[in-house]
Amino acid sequence: MKRILLICPFKDIYPPVVGGSQRYFHIIHQLSRFFDLSIIIFQDEISFRKAVIEYPAIAKVKIYSTQDYPSIKDLFSLLPPKFENAFRYRWIKKNLFGTADGNFLKYYPLLKKVLQQQTFDAVILENLSTLNSLPVLKKYGRKAKVIYNAHNVDSHLANVGINNWGVKKEYLKQIEETERNFGKMVDAVFTCSEKDRSDLIAMNNGNLLAGVVPNGVAIPTILYDLSVRLDKPGYIIFCGALWTEPNSEGLNWFCKEVWTLIRMEFPGLKLLVVGSGELPQKFAELRKIDSLEFTGRVEDVKPWYNKAAISVVPLINGSGTRLKVLEAMGLGVPLVSTKKGAEGIEYTNGKDILIADTAAEFADTVIELLKDKEKRISISQAARKLAEVKYDWNIVGDSMAKFLKGRILDKKILRLNFGYFWPEFDNKNNYFTRLLSRRYNVIISENPDFYIFTHPYYNNKKDYENYNCHRIFFGFENVRADWNICDYVVDSDYTDHPRHKRRPLWAGFVKKELTLPKDVKQFEKKKKFCCMLVSNPNAKERIDFFHKLSEYKKVDSAGRFLNNVGHSVENKKDFIKDYKFVISFENSCYPGYTTEKLIEPMLVNSIPIYWGNPSVGEDFNTKSFVNINDFKSFDEAIQYIIELDNDDQKYLELAAQPWFNENIIAEEYSEESLLDFFDFIIKDSKMRKPVAKSLYKRYMQQKTNLRNLLFSLLQSFKKT
Repeated sequence: MKRILLICPFKDIYPPVVGGSQRYFHIIHQLSRFFDLSIIIFQDEISFRKAVIEYPAIAKVKIYSTQDYPSIKDLFSLLPPKFENAFRYRWIKKNLFGTADGNFLKYYPLLKKVLQQQTFDAVILENLSTLNSLPVLKKYGRKAKVIYNAHNVDSHLANVGINNWGVKKEYLKQIEETERNFGKMVDAVFTCSEKDRSDLIAMNNGNLLAGVVPNGVAIPTILYDLSVRLDKPGYIIFCGALWTEPNSEGLNWFCKEVWTLIRMEFPGLKLLVVGSGELPQKFAELRKIDSLEFTGRVEDVKPWYNKAAISVVPLINGSGTRLKVLEAMGLGVPLVSTKKGAEGIEYTNGKDILIADTAAEFADTVIELLKDKEKRISISQAARKLAEVKYDWNIVGDSMAKFLKGRILDKKILRLNFGYFWPEFDNKNNYFTRLLSRRYNVIISENPDFYIFTHPYYNNKKDYENYNCHRIFFGFENVRADWNICDYVVDSDYTDHPRHKRRPLWAGFVKKELTLPKDVKQFEKKKKFCCMLVSNPNAKERIDFFHKLSEYKKVDSAGRFLNNVGHSVENKKDFIKDYKFVISFENSCYPGYTTEKLIEPMLVNSIPIYWGNPSVGEDFNTKSFVNINDFKSFDEAIQYIIELDNDDQKYLELAAQPWFNENIIAEEYSEESLLDFFDFIIKDSKMRKPVAKSLYKRYMQQKTNLRNLLFSLLQSFKKT
């Protein structure tokens, strides 16, 4: 059985009352069904073990509580409390900067001890702050895969908080930087919804393994719908931790904009506000409203739902999947929610939930539902069925375990070898090994299952002849694949061959940020005219264009060929970023063949002057750069460039155009799509004999035929 360690630095995990603790606890419970689970928590073990009565699998969990572990006694303990943790944290992290993380200091000695005593296959981190433990995991738990459980896309919340909740921009940048580097920091991420998964993958430019582990609900054996069936209900309910900004902001909107409208129709109606924590000061006046009953933290929400005819989820902001929605569905209480509040739930509006986004619409929907008992019952029954079929925690757990085993823990072994790559190419640590390690345990072998090779660019050796396994050809240059020597091909060509995938070279350089709205001011700042960096002296079209354009204005050339700036350039991006235009000519022209030469200027907000792929418009918006193939001649193209150079408005109109058609990078060029193609290759190869073995068989037959021919000639010679 695979061994998993989960770090959950919280106290009140069981009983799970608020949304966060519900996800923490139920993921712990579900993991305990399938794995040998250990957890590090702040809650004491005795109170947590009470969960065994209702959830027997918890009995198998090894619990390490910081409350049961002695605090650190070291040299820093001699310092005043004000300085003790600050100095200890910096000593452990080997970093003089940043704020000391008190939670990390609580669990650090326990984590270190557990990792030194045991080996784990995976470590799951709860909460962004637990990413502070990565250096410890790297040092003491090197074999473990690290998975981050994302309850939200926190940068989305922080971005909203800048305007609404006083979040500082520096904090937002810090979170964005962290989330944009998940692919480098952890092996995989769990998200609550498909939208969150897509957003995080996009933020990591496709370089992230992410699986959806939606929030679920523990389905009770009975319904708590007593008030749902009343002819004259007295209560509706709002449930959620009041200290969180999305909840308090949503409650404030509901009370100020919606509740007064409902009360005009039902003056005796009460709103139950069930949730822990204090409202932010700016919303504190809500407690003065007589028709609101605040319960504070409760041990069990079910009796409170039983008092309510309707549950309202008036959220305006947030991400993930709302546990409060699933909770009401499972208990049999009908819901009225905003779209944001029900985000991530696969609902059917009007059947298992009612959606309303404006104040008037929300009030009318609640009023109508209060008047119609049969509709309340119908919606509650449909919602309960939806929860049972899709959101029961056991169903969520089954899916999570399948993802963990199939995509992370039980990866298939993939034996590879490489050939025909550049001199500094490292067979053990390269783009392919890092990419494929997301789904496979990659082993470099002299007896591989697959041999990956490209053009004999640096030598003319036919190393592939030494490998009789399946061969995969990656085309980086403008050279056609030879299907006589390979089984699968990945290159820029357009073909319908079933064992071919089109992935042009530019796809390996593109970043998702190129689809973000353009900041035209970045183009306005550029004062230099045009530049070029080339080393290849054999591209006649590029050379001719450079000389023709230079007749208008000097084109700064900083490459090894045609250098006119008097020095070499160490960083290409730093050099080209100051220029309005960059000559981005391919070495040759062929349909589909587009390289990084087009992408590099885009990444620094410079306009490419592009020549090469005549079909470049199929992947890119040719209105966003100067596409030489759109003109009858170089002279006509240069005249257009001169117009852009002298007309700022025209230049900025061009600059404002999105780089891609419909501002979308096609999914087929993502790394996930490339991994899917490798999945196909592995499956297909089991049903197909390698080309290499067929070639070897033909070679041996030809060798036998030649030997027989020579023998016959020798016999004939002897007779004569």
